[in-house]
Amino acid sequence: MIRLLSHPLSPSTPTYPGTPGATFTPASRIADGDVSNWLVFTTQNHAATHVDGPWHFNPHGRRITEIDPTEFLFTSPVVIDIPKGDDEVITGDDFAAHAAEIAGSDMLLVRTGYGPRWRSTDPERFRSHGPGFHSSAGEYLIREQPSVRAVAMDFISAAAQVAEAEGIEFHRTVLGRSPGDRYIFLVEDARIDSDLGPADLGFVVMAPLLLEGQDGGQVTMLAVPPSFALGGGR
Repeated sequence: MIRLLSHPLSPSTPTYPGTPGATFTPASRIADGDVSNWLVFTTQNHAATHVDGPWHFNPHGRRITEIDPTEFLFTSPVVIDIPKGDDEVITGDDFAAHAAEIAGSDMLLVRTGYGPRWRSTDPERFRSHGPGFHSSAGEYLIREQPSVRAVAMDFISAAAQVAEAEGIEFHRTVLGRSPGDRYIFLVEDARIDSDLGPADLGFVVMAPLLLEGQDGGQVTMLAVPPSFALGGGR
């Protein structure tokens, strides 16, 4: 079974404090006598499951439409369980404890359990008190794990509200600071279910919304199991 690793965008989608949500305005409805159904929506590009590309924090970084599409395919994804609660941060030591699991992987799906617990039941808590990353976590990945090209997380942002400076430094470390720097994609507010495991992770396809010249955008991610076969997949 192909698994969805993204949350849909809706007017009720929780967004990072201080940033706007989404609005959906029906423009045409068959029920009202129109020919078809369609709507007008407004949003920001960091609402719901979305990818941070290099230009998000690196002024010299590549825009999302400048990136080769092959970079959005991940053939060695792995789920890493790092339980965290309100306002806690993931450190380099947290990642080092999973060094053997991370080695050789190209995408880390960081499962803290925070999103499944609070995203729907307490959206305000989810958006305002979620976990984040300490700068040491980024330093560890860049220094010790050369194969990692993306980190997805089940919380709203890599920057926790209570440790925003550390979160900003983490972003800068993994997204690059200078021309030509290595970068690691960040997928925030990802759907990482409690039962997602190795049997689901043959490869991951990440399909970002292609906003011309922008730093990132909403992304649909699919986990395809090792058993999947084209033409008769299961």
